Amino acid sequence: MLYRWICAGVIASLVPGSLSAGEAKVEIKVAPADVEVRQAAAKAAAAAVEALKAEMEKKAAAGGEAKKAEGEAEPEVTIVPATTEPMPPLFQLRDGSRIAGDPDATTLDIETAYGKLVVPIEDIVRIRFVTAPESGLQEKVAAAVKRLGSDDYDEREAATQELRKIGLPAFEALKAAAKSEDEEVRTRAEALVTEIGEQVEAAEEEEAGSAPLQGEDDEIVTRRFTIRGKVTKAAYVVKSKYGEFKVSRADIISLTFVRGGGYHTQVKIPSSALAAQTWVDTKADVTKGARLKIKATGTINVEAYGENATPDGSRRIGNRFMNFPACALIGKIGRNGTPFLVGSDYDDAVEEAGRLYLAIAMQAMGNMTGEYKARVDVEPAE
Repeated sequence: MLYRWICAGVIASLVPGSLSAGEAKVEIKVAPADVEVRQAAAKAAAAAVEALKAEMEKKAAAGGEAKKAEGEAEPEVTIVPATTEPMPPLFQLRDGSRIAGDPDATTLDIETAYGKLVVPIEDIVRIRFVTAPESGLQEKVAAAVKRLGSDDYDEREAATQELRKIGLPAFEALKAAAKSEDEEVRTRAEALVTEIGEQVEAAEEEEAGSAPLQGEDDEIVTRRFTIRGKVTKAAYVVKSKYGEFKVSRADIISLTFVRGGGYHTQVKIPSSALAAQTWVDTKADVTKGARLKIKATGTINVEAYGENATPDGSRRIGNRFMNFPACALIGKIGRNGTPFLVGSDYDDAVEEAGRLYLAIAMQAMGNMTGEYKARVDVEPAE
């Protein structure tokens, strides 16, 4: 037994020092060359050990500290932080209305180019549903684009209004028309491209990630990565505090599960992502007041200067972007946001809602290699 060993050791050695067990400690001091004093000290030490033993057994009996059998694993302790009740998912519909409620599903099947994925609802941050093309819409767009070059002013105006009303589904055709050799077609198409583009940007800034999605695939942002594919569920029964609603997927722009909640993502920033030209879309949407934490690693080599830079940047390299250290990792919230220094370790509250973009603080520069890797953590606003 532990206590017998302690007692025997104390009585046998009786050298100056101390005796410890748990958080208790017994100091033993021995006067040299005095037998009677030694014997008295031995009795005092034994009494002290017995008192210590009784105290420890008392604690064990009260559940404060149990003796552990040989080879027994330490108990695992889980600390669960206090949390507020999560907000229900938000359905944003194409008619402009919104419904907050839980969908009638625990998983979603997603058809991708690499096979079917089954994703738990609890792992999804947001879904943006691709706009289902209206039958004959592209033919309608092509005809309207052609009429932009009509000899009749009223017909040109009518075609412009029609394309403006169609909006985003006409965007790609208008971008192509903006390169037309016909000056009238080119001028009107350029104006519409700018107008529609600004509307999309404004929608994204107002409600991060909620702008209508074009193309062939839905966008499913999970807590780990983003998936491109087709959500197979055709309709949802939404359980809200006002009752149940059935909503067709064709009527949904987006479905947001995590609103201002915490999640993380990992992003690569290649050496080609120079702030003067290109920003990396992290797919991380943040709300005002949320806590944004970014930790970055990696190196960028600038051959012209014979220098390697880290996310904190370098003062030995020229051609900087704004007043940031050359090659520093910088970020901005929203496409038109004000750039800020991220560096290797960033931690601050978000002042404006929007999407996070990252880039390397450099003007145009050839022969740059390497990349930065960033872990982005978003914590909910208090």
